[in-house]
Amino acid sequence: MFGVAVFLATAVLLIFLAGLALGKLLPSWEWIHQRRFIKPLGVMGILGGLGAIFLILRIGDTFGFPGSSDYLIYERFNRSMAFVLGFQLCAILAFVSANFDQLRPFSQKVAAVLLAGWLSMGIGTAVEFWLFSGLPYAELNLRSFSFSLFSMGSLIVGISMLILGIGILWRRSATLPFGFIFVLYLPLEVALFIRGDSIFLTPAVGALLIGLLAILQDMRRG
Repeated sequence: MFGVAVFLATAVLLIFLAGLALGKLLPSWEWIHQRRFIKPLGVMGILGGLGAIFLILRIGDTFGFPGSSDYLIYERFNRSMAFVLGFQLCAILAFVSANFDQLRPFSQKVAAVLLAGWLSMGIGTAVEFWLFSGLPYAELNLRSFSFSLFSMGSLIVGISMLILGIGILWRRSATLPFGFIFVLYLPLEVALFIRGDSIFLTPAVGALLIGLLAILQDMRRG
């Protein structure tokens, strides 16, 4: 139990450190302040959301132990999902690019942590199923640490969205539609987890809606 706690705490620390680093770097990245990247990023995010939903419906988020026939399907599903999460990250980048200069400094830092959390989800999934897929479950190994990166990244994404959403709704800014999505993300994630639905479903829906809203927002601005 102590080893698991160490893995989880280390994952959280790494994600927050990455978020702090991104928070310092984002203002200096010129493309963040340029609108021409919003639509391509939004489209990639939408494709990531649709791709995840297709995989969930087509393959199914099944489970199997290494060596079993079910595991081959499970492994293929998660290996594909690692790439899909990368596309979904583009939806968050589209939101950041479209609204970064309008966010207050604290919200900019929260957005950076959100990006780091989503990136951690993708890296954790990729590392677990592309590098350490042969390792056993329920042991203190690199597979368990990879899953810690995913699970803590998922939690940090939900909390970051909640904080961002509350801030947006409180200020009643032009980004109000994003606020509703961000606030509802974590409750939806918890509800779907309790129902036993795929852990990838909420990110898929979130990326789909956020990417679409970022494109519509950019189109309204002309």
